[in-house]
Amino acid sequence: MVGFGETFLSSFAIALGGTAFQVGMMSAIPPLVAALSQTLGLNLFRRGVPRKKIITTGVFIQGISWFCIAALALLVSHASSWTIWILLLLWSIYLGSGNTTAPAWNSLIGDLVPPTIRGSYFGFRTQRSGWITVGSMLIGGLVLSYARTSGYELPGFAVLFSIAGIARLISGYWLAQYDEPGYSITKNEQFSFYDFLRKTRSSNFAKFVFFLGLMNGAASFSGSYFSLYILRDLKLSYIAFSGLVTIQLITQYLFMTQWGKLSDEFGNKKILEVCALGICFSSIIWLASDNYIYMCFGQIYGGLFWAGFNLAAGNFLFDAVTPPKRAQCATYTTLINSSFVALGSYLGGLIVTYAPPDFLINHGLFTGTSIYFKIFVISLVLRLTIYFLMLPKFTEVRSVSPSRHRDIFYRITGIHSVAEASFEWINAARSRKDR
Repeated sequence: MVGFGETFLSSFAIALGGTAFQVGMMSAIPPLVAALSQTLGLNLFRRGVPRKKIITTGVFIQGISWFCIAALALLVSHASSWTIWILLLLWSIYLGSGNTTAPAWNSLIGDLVPPTIRGSYFGFRTQRSGWITVGSMLIGGLVLSYARTSGYELPGFAVLFSIAGIARLISGYWLAQYDEPGYSITKNEQFSFYDFLRKTRSSNFAKFVFFLGLMNGAASFSGSYFSLYILRDLKLSYIAFSGLVTIQLITQYLFMTQWGKLSDEFGNKKILEVCALGICFSSIIWLASDNYIYMCFGQIYGGLFWAGFNLAAGNFLFDAVTPPKRAQCATYTTLINSSFVALGSYLGGLIVTYAPPDFLINHGLFTGTSIYFKIFVISLVLRLTIYFLMLPKFTEVRSVSPSRHRDIFYRITGIHSVAEASFEWINAARSRKDR
């Protein structure tokens, strides 16, 4: 579903003739609608609706949404910007129905996975499912490139989105096979979104949530327009675009299990510290060169740190929140995170759409030629500001082994092991020479 569907939604919007602002709103409005939809899912969860019923219903609606998006691709005979708004509506329904299931799913999966292996389990789970995503993305890129050269670009999208819908319905069958342990929520364990915000100053978890939301919002300021930069400014093919996205995903999946083990050992806060710093500089990689090989290495860099960041952020929720409050906290986390993502995408879209070509140049701040370069630089400044202001405000919630940032970096990259092996080889060579 992700490989054939979600990956190519922004490309589909571009093929439909969407403006930069409209494509940016594809990354802003639907996620916000999805976050608000979680409140519906939370209410259903609080009323005692079976968790599997909430999950399977939402998944079914998601599958149907993909068939509607595929129909849009078949019914539109030529590129037209007005169809973007229909796509925006369907994309909002898709994300909204999926996020309605989130409170129930977070509660259910938190009950099923033992705390001692969460990092390793989710790393394993994400890695294995990720290879399917990578394969479908590569196939999707080939299909779209062939469809474009053959004059059937929009029908090519319809084929991919239909496959995404079928895949989602099949996954719904397997989700329905989950066990469902009994659970109950007392009134003392319920709290409103206002109560959550009111306790921000004293709540360690709330501080983490705002750090997460602000960091993702700063990333969306530029990340929402990556596809536009690649497909319109650089005019790369769908295969090349798929290759860049795939390389980052492969990197994430390769390192996911390692990050999971490190988070179990050293704690999620330490992993967030290391990975968030790496993420800060990922936005300016694109400033140095538009050489494709160079950009591939840039995607590897981003994939390495985003893998650890996303895994540690997800696990922090399970560690910091008791089971009865998990669904509520997951809902409020998504609402805050999506609000900042929407704001970041919207502000980035304003810069891309309305800023003059010499924006920042007259102030001596930057000399790049593409308007997208400007938002990459601004995103860097925002990320670093959030990193140094917000990260120190929350702490690790469980007892973990002490570590330094460089030790974790050595462990995840294998540099320390290579250095030790080289040192041993040199010593052995010297010993033979002395003899």
